Amino acid sequence: MKLFLVILIVAAILQTTLIPLNLCLTLLIARTLIVSEKMNLFLAFLGGILVGFLSSQNIGFYAIFFLLISKLLSLVKITPIHSNIYAILPLSFLGFLLMAFGELVFLKISLSYGKIIVETCISIPTYFLLRFWEGRFIVRPQIKLRVKS
Repeated sequence: MKLFLVILIVAAILQTTLIPLNLCLTLLIARTLIVSEKMNLFLAFLGGILVGFLSSQNIGFYAIFFLLISKLLSLVKITPIHSNIYAILPLSFLGFLLMAFGELVFLKISLSYGKIIVETCISIPTYFLLRFWEGRFIVRPQIKLRVKS
């Protein structure tokens, strides 16, 4: 959790300075599809506030949209469609499309389908990297280790 928070902060800084892609939303979509926790909403809010502050845009806009997308994906996660590995691509595409439409309507930022496709393609390796990390290095409370004496 702490490492993901640091990665989210670095992604927000990179997103607002060097790379014109929505890296924070990519990380949040991947984590929401992997882990269903209430902490995802906190991370979405924090990431949105940070991106809004660093990009000199409306501070609450990104926070609200990151929360909205995280909540919608967590609702989709409880349906049977989530068990299919091929659902990652359309779900992430819809998340990025929703964000782009929000930017078009509220911030008057032009809609770029090429950017949405690139962000969707980046979300696939991000999903698998975070899934590997969560599965291998994060200890869950329901996992008990047995020690033989």
